[in-house]
Amino acid sequence: MKRIDLKKLPEAWHQLTLDQVYAVSKLFIRNNGAKDFTVRLFMAISGWKLLKRKEINEFGKSWYWFSAKGKGKFLVDGDLYTDFVKSLEWIVSDIKLISVLPEFGWFKPVDVRLYEVTLDEYLFLDSAFTAYVKTKRIKFLNRMLAIVYRTKKETWNSNILDKKARWFWLVPFYKKYVIFLWYIGLKDFLKTEYPFVWQSPGSSEISQAQAVLNLLSSLNNGDVTKNKELFKTHVHEAFYELNLKSEQAMKLKSK
Repeated sequence: MKRIDLKKLPEAWHQLTLDQVYAVSKLFIRNNGAKDFTVRLFMAISGWKLLKRKEINEFGKSWYWFSAKGKGKFLVDGDLYTDFVKSLEWIVSDIKLISVLPEFGWFKPVDVRLYEVTLDEYLFLDSAFTAYVKTKRIKFLNRMLAIVYRTKKETWNSNILDKKARWFWLVPFYKKYVIFLWYIGLKDFLKTEYPFVWQSPGSSEISQAQAVLNLLSSLNNGDVTKNKELFKTHVHEAFYELNLKSEQAMKLKSK
């Protein structure tokens, strides 16, 4: 019997390679919500191609004919094939943070967790994300890329975003969509890291806008003239401080 080696399948979003991230992005664009989403993902990741949908019954088992580049045709146990596909079902539950982003020529991405990124950059990024969700206009995806990507010597300047975004018009849509998926996972990561930032005293979740207002109010001690400087604070420093203060406030309220 011909031996077919299958590399270990990813078990979470952060284990996806860049090529696998591209495959996921394409599937979300074309087949999001489809019943066979995980089947298509398995095919894309494994490189296998199902030759016949109808199974072959032999030796009391169901078998399927597949092919793969450099491997020719081969039979796979139907139960094993089903296990492979089921092992990827995590992809359709929740979008989590991916660990790798593409590079575009001399443009390199910021850290996937936004370390060394300012609060100002984060707010512009979230605004572009929200605008894309509402309108599905590509210009807002380009704006997200203009915020996330920079050259080696480039410094943050919100005044050139629209001009800079033009550089990304020719980037294939599936690669742009990777940034959209990444940001969804990033928001989940931030909510996990700083849970009290996103809660009101009544323990209900609050909006992004309200969280930012709470953040500024907490850090400027009522002096709005300090906001300009606060925007230069790194995201994690700001969220850490607000998370700590919010946690302390909730503990006092519960006494």
